[in-house]
Amino acid sequence: MRTSDESGSALSADQSVERAVNYQFLTVNVIRGRETAARTKHESEGWEFVSQTPGILGQN
Repeated sequence: MRTSDESGSALSADQSVERAVNYQFLTVNVIRGRETAARTKHESEGWEFVSQTPGILGQN
């Protein structure tokens, strides 16, 4: 499991002041067939699902 932090800034048309927005990304490697369980677990912890990329066992 890896995490990384990225900082960016967001400014909506309604705001006159720029605010810094911090993002934290989590990459999870799971065994085929356990994707739903891993996704459900992390979503219950407050993570938002973004994408899934199937790979081959043993590839990094």
